[in-house]
Amino acid sequence: MDPRVKEHAAIVADWSTSIEAGDQVLIECQEGGEVLAEALVGEVGERGGQPLVVFTSASASRAFLKRAPAKTVEAEPLHVRAAMEESDVIVHIRAGANTREMSDVDPAMRKARRKANEEIREIRLSKRWCLTMHPTQALAQEAGMSTEAFQELYYDAVLIDWETFAKEIEKVADRFEGADEVRLVSKDTDLVMPVTGRTFVPSIGDHNLPSGEAFTAPLLEGTEGTVHIDLPAIVEGQEVHGLTLTFEDGEVTDWDAEKGEGAVESLLETDEGARRLGELGIGMNRGIDKPTRNILLDEKMGGTIHLALGRAYKECGGENHSAVHQDFIKTMDEGSKILVDGDTVQRDGAFWYEESF
Repeated sequence: MDPRVKEHAAIVADWSTSIEAGDQVLIECQEGGEVLAEALVGEVGERGGQPLVVFTSASASRAFLKRAPAKTVEAEPLHVRAAMEESDVIVHIRAGANTREMSDVDPAMRKARRKANEEIREIRLSKRWCLTMHPTQALAQEAGMSTEAFQELYYDAVLIDWETFAKEIEKVADRFEGADEVRLVSKDTDLVMPVTGRTFVPSIGDHNLPSGEAFTAPLLEGTEGTVHIDLPAIVEGQEVHGLTLTFEDGEVTDWDAEKGEGAVESLLETDEGARRLGELGIGMNRGIDKPTRNILLDEKMGGTIHLALGRAYKECGGENHSAVHQDFIKTMDEGSKILVDGDTVQRDGAFWYEESF
C-alpha cells in the first residue's frame, strides 16, 4: 500500500473525526476508493471503533434512477436513515470510475432523489463527519492530468501540517467576522453580499479533506449584482462552463451559461432555495495550484472564491433551505479584489498579510 494512503487515513481518523474507542463508524466508499477504505478500517480498529463499509457506485445509482418508478425514487431510503442515525462518525470517500456516469439520467429523477434524501443529509451533518477522496485514474483524467501528477497535487493538498495551517485559516475568518458586507470585484463581476450577524467558519480539515477555506452564508435578502464563474463545474454529471449569475435582493433573476444550460435550469428549478446563495467561501489551500474539475479540490484552491446555490450551513447562521448545495468557483486573479465593509482584504489573489499583497 502506498504510504501516502496510510497517512491520509490517519489524518481522517485523528484530525478530521477524532475516532475513539466505541465509535460506530460508517464509511461510504465509491468504487475505486477501496484501498483508502481498507486503510481507514485499520485506523478505526486500532482506535477501538466499529467500522461498517458501504460501497457505492455511480453506475448502480444510474441503474436505480433509470429503472425505478417515480414513487420509489421519491421515497426516503429508510435503511440509509437508520445507518446514519446509529453512526457516531461518517466518512464519505469519493472516487469513481466514470465522472460522467449520471449525465444521461432524467433531471427530474435526480431532483426527486435529492428531495428524498434531504432529511438524511441533515442527519449526516449532525454527526462527526468527513468528506474526502482517493485520487483515481478517472479523477485524474477529468482533471486533464496523468494519474501520477494528479496524485502529487492531491497529496500536496492533504498531507500537510493541519494544526499550523488551521491558524492561518482562522486568521482570515476572524478578519471577516463581524462584517456587514462582502463585495467581490473583477473585470466581469461586481457582487455585494450582506453578512450582518453571520459567522465566518474556518474550514480546517475537520469536515472536508483536503480543506482550506473560510466560509459563511449571506443573508437571504440583499445580495445584488452580477458574478461570472470562470471555472467549470460538474452538475449532476454535466459540465457547466462560462456561467454568469445576476442577483436582485438575494435571488437569481437572470443567468447565462456557455455550456450546460440544461443542468443549471434543472438546478434552479429544484426548489425556491435553489435560487439563493447558501454559501460564500474563500479558498486558501496553495497545494491546489490548478483547477481539476473536482469541487472538493477546486473550491479550496488558493486565490479563488466559491458561491453555492441552495442549502446554507447552520453553523454560519444560514437560513436558506434547499435540497441542493451546488458550488461554483471563480478565480480572483489580476484585477480582482475582495472588500470587507469597503476595506480591501485580498488583491490579485493575495491576502492583506502576505508579501505579494
